[in-house]
Amino acid sequence: KMAGIPLFARLFKPCNALGYFKGVIMKFYNLEHREISKDEWILYYSEIYYSGYHKYKKVKIGKSSRFVENLIERILHGEDLNPKNIILIHAWKTGNVNHKLSEEQKGIVYYPWYQNDLKDNRFHNKKDYTEAITHITNNIQRYTNIGDALKAEKIFYEIKDLPNLGAVYAINFIYFFTHGEYPIYDCFANFALKGIIEEQIPNFQYSYEKIDWQVYQNEYISKIVKVFGKNNIERRTDQALYVYGHFFQKPQKTKPCC
Repeated sequence: KMAGIPLFARLFKPCNALGYFKGVIMKFYNLEHREISKDEWILYYSEIYYSGYHKYKKVKIGKSSRFVENLIERILHGEDLNPKNIILIHAWKTGNVNHKLSEEQKGIVYYPWYQNDLKDNRFHNKKDYTEAITHITNNIQRYTNIGDALKAEKIFYEIKDLPNLGAVYAINFIYFFTHGEYPIYDCFANFALKGIIEEQIPNFQYSYEKIDWQVYQNEYISKIVKVFGKNNIERRTDQALYVYGHFFQKPQKTKPCC
C-alpha cells in the first residue's frame, strides 16, 4: 500500500518494501558543514547570490544585482516578452550584463561588445548572437504558446540549433516562455541537486555532464521534484541551487558551458 507516502515520492521507482525512493532523507548543509533545514538553506545561499563569495581562489561567486534580478522576475512572471526583454534574458544567462554598473545606475548596462553588436568576445571564443536573437524575436508568438511537452521539445531543438546557442541557452528561453513551468538549467544547480540527494557536504566534487532534452526531462527535472516537491520552484530556490553548486565543482582549466 502507498498510504502515507507523499505524492511526488510515488513518481520515482521505489527501492524498498515501503515504497520510498533512495535518497528520500535528504540533507542540507551550510558552509560550516552543519546540517540546516531546507528553508534555512534557501535563505542562506540565496543571500550569497547577492553578496558574492570568494575564498582562496578556489570558489568565486560574483555579486548579482538586485535591480537586475527584479527585472528578470518581472519578465518571468508575465511581463511582455518584447525584443528588448529577449535580449535581456539572453544577456543575463550568458553573463553579458554588468551587474555592478546596472545596480549603481538602476538601469541595464551590458558589456560593450554585447551592447554594440550582440557579440561576446570573452574566453578567447568569439560569438555573434545576432542571427539567433533575431530569429527568436521574429517567432516569439509561436514560442510563447507552448501547450505540451512535445511542442516544448520541438522548440528546444529549434532554438538549440541556432548559431552560438545550444542546449543550456535553449532551456533558458523555454523557462521564460513558460513562466517557470520548465525550470531553468544550470550545471551548478545540477551539482547542488546531486549533493542534496546524495547527502554530501559542500566539498564533494562532481564532473560536468552534457545536457540534452531527455536528460533534462527525465533526470534534471526529476531531481528538482524529488527535492522540492514541484518543478516550478521560486527564484530564491534557483539562486540557492546556483550558489550551492559552486562548492561541488571540480577545478576546470576552461570555463564551463553553463
